[in-house]
Amino acid sequence: MEQYEEAIQKAKKNIAVADHMMSVTYTLLKDPMLLLSIVDNVFLALTYSMSALLYYERFYKAIPPFNDTFGPKFMLFT
Repeated sequence: MEQYEEAIQKAKKNIAVADHMMSVTYTLLKDPMLLLSIVDNVFLALTYSMSALLYYERFYKAIPPFNDTFGPKFMLFT
């Protein structure tokens, strides 16, 4: 499996976790601390989505090699 496919799977997993936490867990418990975890999962999903796009472009040699940290990926993405 290519890197971009793995990143897509991770993004889908994080979105599913955030959705479940928001629609099921938060509605039952009403704990505001859960919102922090939900936002964290949404952020991770967006980060993995951005990584998937960059890995896909790198796989087809549309962009140069990049450092695998958030800062360089974000700069390349924008």
